[in-house]
Amino acid sequence: MLDSLDRFYQQVCETTLRETFSKKEIRTNLHMLLGNFSHDFSHHRVKKIEEVALADYKREKFLLWFDNEPLAVPVYILTPKKPKREMVPGVMALHGHGYGVCEIVGLTRVGKEDELFNGSHRHFAVSLVKQGMKVIAPEIIGYGERMLTIDKKGDKKNSCYKLATAFLMKGQTLAGYRIAETAKVMRWFSAHYQVDERQLGIMGFSGGALIAGYLAVIESYIKATVLTGFTNTFKQSILAREHCLDNYIPGILTIGELPKLLAALCPRYLHVEAGRKDHLFPEKGVKGAVSYLTQIYEKERVGNNFTSHFFDGGHEVCGEKAFTWLSDVLMRE
Repeated sequence: MLDSLDRFYQQVCETTLRETFSKKEIRTNLHMLLGNFSHDFSHHRVKKIEEVALADYKREKFLLWFDNEPLAVPVYILTPKKPKREMVPGVMALHGHGYGVCEIVGLTRVGKEDELFNGSHRHFAVSLVKQGMKVIAPEIIGYGERMLTIDKKGDKKNSCYKLATAFLMKGQTLAGYRIAETAKVMRWFSAHYQVDERQLGIMGFSGGALIAGYLAVIESYIKATVLTGFTNTFKQSILAREHCLDNYIPGILTIGELPKLLAALCPRYLHVEAGRKDHLFPEKGVKGAVSYLTQIYEKERVGNNFTSHFFDGGHEVCGEKAFTWLSDVLMRE
């Protein structure tokens, strides 16, 4: 009886992949499954609340409101003090589970300057601005100062579960809302903040990489994408153990496995970074995904547009190759 149940479960985990899905169909179907949220940023207002001058860059904090909604999106913008040219590339940096956007912009949990940089996120937005790129980092809903009051009072680490279940009950997803909101922030950034709109990149870690990867699939204006602590197969990662509910998108296996979805980025630039000891997104699954993506990029004769880096670490940001790779790609004319 138990063996039969195990076999049944394995069948449920398999995709119902149609090889005939085009890249356009993948984008359309993914957008629909995420909840069909609007990506329109035309109606917005902004308030600047902080500016700090540091040795190599300037850090500003803004509040953004979109579509006449009362919900504010806190964002940090890091600008190099000595840009290599007038219009520099713009990069979106997306944090994962942790204490929020402060974890990637050089701040401690309580908003003080962090000199250690030894957490899993490695304050990677700071590393990116030091490469000469202008960086925007939003506080993703459900983390940091954007947690529900009940979760803050209950000393929870995030509000993902409550938000995700509420969206699912409405036939939508938390991931879809986050992606749509991030898209609006990105479009506002590129249109109003003196960056080269032809040279836009995105980097995400863990849950932030989910947002980065899916957003890049849907929005073709993103030239280069870095995914760290995420690229795998669904079967060997989020279906192999308990993950945060924000990872689960109803119906996504009807489009295809994760490598198939990410292949829709081709021929645009993609870099995958993975720790060999990552217990959440195991090395075996990463290698399978990398192998598949390599074949797709080589088949379309753009093999150099896809790169990967395995480092000796766990579920964390490395950046040893990713930071310079992203800068090199986006600094090209």
